[in-house]
Amino acid sequence: MVQVNTSLIRENILRTPESCFHNLPDYPFKPNYIFIDNIRVHYLDEGENINGVVVMLHGEPSWSYLYRNMIPYFTDAGYRVIAPDLIGFGKSDKPSEPKLYSYTQNTEWVHQLLFKQLRLTEIHLIAHDWGGLIGLRLVAQRPKLFNSVVIMNTAFPRIEGFNPVFFLWWMLSGIVTSIPFRRLMSLGIVGKSSKEILKAYDAPFPKKRFRVAPRVFPRLVPIFPWQQEAKTNKRLWKELCRFENPFLTIFSNKDPFTRRVEEDFISEIKGAQGQPHLKVKNAGHFLQEDEPEQISEHILNFFLNIDKQD
Repeated sequence: MVQVNTSLIRENILRTPESCFHNLPDYPFKPNYIFIDNIRVHYLDEGENINGVVVMLHGEPSWSYLYRNMIPYFTDAGYRVIAPDLIGFGKSDKPSEPKLYSYTQNTEWVHQLLFKQLRLTEIHLIAHDWGGLIGLRLVAQRPKLFNSVVIMNTAFPRIEGFNPVFFLWWMLSGIVTSIPFRRLMSLGIVGKSSKEILKAYDAPFPKKRFRVAPRVFPRLVPIFPWQQEAKTNKRLWKELCRFENPFLTIFSNKDPFTRRVEEDFISEIKGAQGQPHLKVKNAGHFLQEDEPEQISEHILNFFLNIDKQD
């Protein structure tokens, strides 16, 4: 259990005005809120639990808006979809003190939301980018609560190799996050997106002081073997490799951050053996923007095969 200085949190909370989220394209969803450690956490809760619960975890610097085009596929198929905004992102509150964020702390916040507040079980997890770093820790820690896992353009860093592209991002992250996020998002999208859609990724961060989380998150990724978070992941990787339920990887061919990362997942995790892993062509890091239909249909077929086996 992570101990949080709640008084420090109360003194350093920012909340994006609701007016910043007015008239977002293709985002008609009702907001839901829960308080964790005196922080208001936003999440989407769509559809009925006829066929199961799907949890969609976003990464950096995006928010639940990333999944707007995928959610209807799953709700129409009878799934309840939970899509949280990580603390510091989207409509969730944004602690302005950098030291309040850590890999372990962010994992604990999601743990509290999913298991202690929403009390979810039998989860189908869909995780991208930082959503994978966090979500895969939860799978390793609580494997019996997950029916299946789908990861997209993510990793589980335990110092297994050197990625020069990510290292450059790690070095420059504190500088480039002063750039509007719509420009950073466009670098990770191969196809064309409208100005309105790209601007929606700026909505949670109306001023620089709201951007602490996306500025800090790259530096939270462990890249040195002596870091405690790397040691934790190395230990949890052994548990993750024992995960026997279906485990699917979906990676894109034009994402320099996760090139060939999926190979370890496919070869070492028990549940990944024999699954219909997908390499999406002509898609960047944010493949939910480039190919939402292809991805959603592939995952739904994956779920259908799971149900047949049961």
